[in-house]
Amino acid sequence: CLCVALNTELGYTNSKQDFIGFSKVSHVESLTYLITTLAGTIIWVGNGTDKFILRHRILADYIIKYCADVDMLKDAYIRVLSILAPELKRNSGPSRKFSLYKSLINHHTLYYRFKNSISHARDVYDSVSTFFNTDSQYWLQYGSLEVEGEGGDLSLAENYIDQAASINPNNPHIQNAKCNLYYKQSSYCNDYIFALEYKRKADELARELLLTVGKEDPHIHHIYCRGNYYFISKWIKIRSEKKDKLKALKKLIDDAVKTHPRDKKLDIAAQAINRSYIQLGSDDPTLSDPQIPE
Repeated sequence: CLCVALNTELGYTNSKQDFIGFSKVSHVESLTYLITTLAGTIIWVGNGTDKFILRHRILADYIIKYCADVDMLKDAYIRVLSILAPELKRNSGPSRKFSLYKSLINHHTLYYRFKNSISHARDVYDSVSTFFNTDSQYWLQYGSLEVEGEGGDLSLAENYIDQAASINPNNPHIQNAKCNLYYKQSSYCNDYIFALEYKRKADELARELLLTVGKEDPHIHHIYCRGNYYFISKWIKIRSEKKDKLKALKKLIDDAVKTHPRDKKLDIAAQAINRSYIQLGSDDPTLSDPQIPE
């Protein structure tokens, strides 16, 4: 039921064959359970009697959130992805099944579902690596988990995102992730020389992306401004120098907001940068720079 709920919640149907694959008992017992015990819980869709979903997405969401612990949920994810894998191998290219796969391995969703437990999310990725190790989307999501999840390993993230880039080098989402990683490394490492080199690589990549996809993609503006903001916050301690750099960053983020006026993440980043700039006029030592969410 939990496997069915994962697919239903994302808007995808399940087949009888899927249900048999999800189960640990015989196919006869699985189908008997589906047809009898779950008769009022599922609905059949389409013209035939093979595709079905739970009666409502609200029910699917409830099952996922309240009827299973994280270990059961991890097992369900692994089963669903393992059933998807052979079909994706046979049929390369865009499809509804591939869209389902991308939704299932989204690192934000996995991390949230496992209550911010990065180890459980890692277990899901590791368990299906033999199926998906030639897919750039798999490595992109796994690398992004390591970048954004608490307790993530930035060395692993760099490895995974580099693998994604080697498979699909021109993908702007992968380039965004690489840029975000470099900025993260620039504010997390404790050696200024290394930090400056990471920032140089990040700035170079960000400027290229701003020219190529910046008009359509607000995310790269957010990455660029957020990355520079945290570099300034950690490494620039002389007030006059910090003031000049924040002033320049304020102009960048204000221009980005004008380009993408409906993007809430840019609004939040702009507010944080403006507050940090205003706080430079205070002598209160307890004031810290506001945070900008991922």
